[in-house]
Amino acid sequence: FCFRPTCSATARPPPRCGGARPRARHRGEGAAMATCPIELISEDLLSLGTMVVEYSDAFTGQRRTWAESGSRLRCDVPSSAYDIEVTFEEPFFGGRVVAVDRTNPDMPWLSDEDGDFILEAFTYDCPPAFVRYYLRGSAVTGSYICRVEVEQRDLQQGQ
Repeated sequence: FCFRPTCSATARPPPRCGGARPRARHRGEGAAMATCPIELISEDLLSLGTMVVEYSDAFTGQRRTWAESGSRLRCDVPSSAYDIEVTFEEPFFGGRVVAVDRTNPDMPWLSDEDGDFILEAFTYDCPPAFVRYYLRGSAVTGSYICRVEVEQRDLQQGQ
């Protein structure tokens, strides 16, 4: 992990996320807190990316940031996290990964009404059970997230 906590105040109170709410623990009690694995897998040989995960921690009320570069990345976000944002950068030139239309087989770049490219960002109020992003392209041709797998938590059981 490469957590760099910031000292910003919590932007909003934590949502009611079933098992994502913090519970008091006593020293030595049980196993470590459940986590949400967020992964980035490069599908192309030349495709390297930087994944940046930011979230608020319900235990401390602080905003935390994790960032790592490579072809296979994993960030374990605690179940006490909320207001989660995942973004991607190209590690060599520092540019942000641009969003594509994943419903179209050609996956064209997405742009706004002014013709500016839309930067890829995924947000979650509560941590899902599991997230995996698949990256394609290169710094030369442009990197993009071609596929996303998300498994939601069963909030009724607090899982």
